[in-house]
Amino acid sequence: MKIMLLEDDVSLNHTIRDILQTLQHCEVDSFYDGSTASDHINDMYDLYIIDINIPNINGMELLQFIKNSGLHSPVIIISSDTQIDTLSKAYKMGCNDFLKKPFHVEELLFKVKQYVDVMDILPLGPTLQYDVRSRKLYENDREVYLTKKEGDLLYLLISNKEDVVSPELIRNFVYQDQFMSNDSLRALIKRLRKIVGKETVINVPSQGYRINLSQ
Repeated sequence: MKIMLLEDDVSLNHTIRDILQTLQHCEVDSFYDGSTASDHINDMYDLYIIDINIPNINGMELLQFIKNSGLHSPVIIISSDTQIDTLSKAYKMGCNDFLKKPFHVEELLFKVKQYVDVMDILPLGPTLQYDVRSRKLYENDREVYLTKKEGDLLYLLISNKEDVVSPELIRNFVYQDQFMSNDSLRALIKRLRKIVGKETVINVPSQGYRINLSQ
């Protein structure tokens, strides 16, 4: 799970970032001012954690920018401003949760975990779901058998769902530096497509393969 963290208190920023990376195994990009953060907002983030009172561009403006950009990832607002008007405005603008400062980091972890758990189950089609934590594929709640190489390849593609996975990376991860011919790779891709659908594993000419989750 990739998170954007916007908090101008350097000590608190580092504490939140380190705990999310260590305990939740999240990838965290942390920022200290709204202007810099706004330049990096994109559809790569699965969750936004935003303070309201920050330099340059405040958190409410960034929340509005995120929603106006058509991004659907959840937003958690953290702030010492808990006036009812502020809370009401934040929720009306589309924030998903509001955490009052000062807070115990465990409380933030609890809220983040709710979204991490949702991200653990990815749909791969009308009847297929992939459990990221267990690395298991299910069809209508029944586990689908995968060989080790099929399972490793599917996990690799999903773990790099925003990128094209090169044959070299497949060789290093799936074949563990063993010899991998072009024919063996094509056969593996063919077997996986037969299980998840050929429209799910996309060939990118001269680059490699990527997973298609937008079905």
